[in-house]
Amino acid sequence: MSVFMKSGKNQEKRASVRYSLLFIIVLAAGYGFQTEALDQILAYALFETEFSVNLPFKDPFDSEDIRVDAIIRSGNSGSQTVPCFYDGNEIWKLRYTPSHVGEYTYEIIGHTRNQLETVLTGNFTVVSHESSGFVRISPDSPRYFVFENGESYFPLGENLGWVSGNNGPSLAVWTGYLDECREAGINWIRIWMCSWGRTELVWKANGRYYFGLEKYSLENARMIDGIFRAAEERGIYIQWVINHHGQYSSSTNPIWNENPYNAANGSFLHSPDAFFTDAEAKRRYRDRLRYLIARWGYSTHLLAWEFWNEVDLTSNFNFSNVKSWHEEMAEYLDSADPYRHLKTTSTASDYPAIYTIQGLDYLQSHAYVNNVIDKTIQKSELVAREHPDKPHFFGEMSYDASGPNRDDRDGVILHNQLWASVHGWDSGAAMTWWWDNWIRPYNLYPHFLNLSRYIAGIDWAKEQMTPIPVQVEGQPGNLGDLTFSPGLGWGASSRSEFVIGMDGIVEYLEECSQFVHGQYHRNFAPNPVFRVDLEQPSVFGLRIDLVARAGANCLIYVDGEQVFRRVFASAQNDSTISREDGEISIPLSAGTHLISVRNTGLDWFRVQFYRLENFAQRITAYARGNRERILLWIHDRAHQFAVLDRYEQFPPLQSTRLLFPEIQIGEYTIEQFDPYSGEIERFHATTANETGLRIEIPSFQRDIAFRLQKKAAFVEPIPLK
Repeated sequence: MSVFMKSGKNQEKRASVRYSLLFIIVLAAGYGFQTEALDQILAYALFETEFSVNLPFKDPFDSEDIRVDAIIRSGNSGSQTVPCFYDGNEIWKLRYTPSHVGEYTYEIIGHTRNQLETVLTGNFTVVSHESSGFVRISPDSPRYFVFENGESYFPLGENLGWVSGNNGPSLAVWTGYLDECREAGINWIRIWMCSWGRTELVWKANGRYYFGLEKYSLENARMIDGIFRAAEERGIYIQWVINHHGQYSSSTNPIWNENPYNAANGSFLHSPDAFFTDAEAKRRYRDRLRYLIARWGYSTHLLAWEFWNEVDLTSNFNFSNVKSWHEEMAEYLDSADPYRHLKTTSTASDYPAIYTIQGLDYLQSHAYVNNVIDKTIQKSELVAREHPDKPHFFGEMSYDASGPNRDDRDGVILHNQLWASVHGWDSGAAMTWWWDNWIRPYNLYPHFLNLSRYIAGIDWAKEQMTPIPVQVEGQPGNLGDLTFSPGLGWGASSRSEFVIGMDGIVEYLEECSQFVHGQYHRNFAPNPVFRVDLEQPSVFGLRIDLVARAGANCLIYVDGEQVFRRVFASAQNDSTISREDGEISIPLSAGTHLISVRNTGLDWFRVQFYRLENFAQRITAYARGNRERILLWIHDRAHQFAVLDRYEQFPPLQSTRLLFPEIQIGEYTIEQFDPYSGEIERFHATTANETGLRIEIPSFQRDIAFRLQKKAAFVEPIPLK
């Protein structure tokens, strides 16, 4: 057998080790084993050795047939059991990342049904090396991520679910994407294990990459090796999605018919939902986890195992069964993963019960809504208050789940969701989905780079920055339309009345559904009623952009009297409604009104946005900070994609003043930041007194940002209330 070790030097902080190879040939005969001393390696560098196993077995991927483990001992860290993996051609491998300095020994043991043999023993020395280590949850600030060296980690990036090229998925295509990510300041990506992306290990046999349930695709596994190496070299951390909903769905992105677990393909599951309860399916899944740990668990750049993408979209979804399954697999990972990687999962809709699963280390949401700003701010606060001991961020967010908004060539949707997420309660940015048909073709990467510059140097776990109150002085010339979009997509809600405040805030907007339901789904969410007080006459409007194929009727009532009715006829498919046909305007007199939007038809219509003309100040301000440092984002309400076609009609916002009423007395430095260019436009100092801190806001369009720092600051965190 041959034994080799990989070691090397870190080329940059938080980047992966660049490996050099040291080959040592060891001869063995019969069932004996060889002990070999190897050279020094660096802490958090990869130690890898390959070997053969002279034990009888049929299936190297079935732990009941054969299991190979390494017992690794160190005086400084005790002992660890690390699974080994099969890499084809009778070659097995051990990959291990040591975290402590000192002398290590290892003993590799093979287990079969009838035999147990020591395959190889050896030793190596680990020397000190500056490294960030693995990503953990902060023990002192559990809403934040930290590295093992104590530095904060704030995820910022995009989904890279899979890649494709002229010749299909390849490592070269992956490397191209990762190069772009590094240049954009991205430190997080999310990858699916999926058959078409060649990041899956088992799938219905196709004669090349997949061989059914019994044999893993080692060619795919070696490409994944390259993906991890490329991410490590570029300082990018991977959220690895083990299963996606379509694999176990007969209706939503369904590929259950291709699933190697499907009895129709000669296997043993007769329905997709049986995956969560069948003992053999769970046993095989534990073996799958074991292989993932053995092959890629070594990587410090593996942020987390994500059990499922949008598990609520699997067929016959039963939360009780899904919860039990997650908790069982989380417990197995805790016992089998020597590196204690983080664990998470996801749902497509707002499904708060998913956050009650024991064993998840952090929480995430997925949202495709018109008003990405309000959704981000409101959802982040809700989760922070209900689950203050876990990080949360949006693992997926965009405007429309059916496809990217290619009319948004400047990336306004992306820009707004990124900047809103940094100024809310979340522990990471709101991650976009449309990487290959929107972000890359329109080169929207500068949005990531500019935000990364804005938040550079913040120690999130130590500083515990939270949203803080801020007041903007109104100006007559800044009065404009209030355009707001419902915060709830295809989800259930029991709330029917929503109050539109004079400050432009719509109470409980996150519980208002985009879908105004007819007879088919009446119990899903009641038709909305809006209460508003008008100091002067206005116009209430809405835009309908989609109608279900069964048809719908839109009726508007003001103070109990019907003032509008439009019938949308049935069609073969759901119908996209033109701007001319979907825009509705209702004049309102001054005073208090109840406005009811009703649907007496069979099925739903979708509201893109609601609007009140000349009702609220266009300037909105979002601040996040503590007693010493503040991030401030000031945004023009009118600059959102839903009404972007009208934005040129609006004049620039007039200059005004802003007040922080609850801030420590003292002198502050202020940097004025352009979110679209990423440049610091102005640097000056000002003083906070007993009434607070006032800042002059110049005339602007789109948005503007500021970074405030108290001079000679010692950061004292403000605890979450």
